[in-house]
Amino acid sequence: MSLMPDDIGRRAQRAAEAHLAACEEAMYEADCIGEAEVDSPASAPFCGCATCQVREVLHAAWPIFEEHHGR
Repeated sequence: MSLMPDDIGRRAQRAAEAHLAACEEAMYEADCIGEAEVDSPASAPFCGCATCQVREVLHAAWPIFEEHHGR
């Protein structure tokens, strides 16, 4: 199945949004219970700063782009 670039972009955006929401939820949970070692989907420690957000967006979206364009 060949996807149009707009479809790839939408899939990547949805994946990134869902991943960021999960990272933020884990960060909030860690703050609420006072534990630094909450199981987080983040690819590295996540504090919510712009650098963390960009890293995690790329982490979530990259596999979709690779799937379409190959390695």
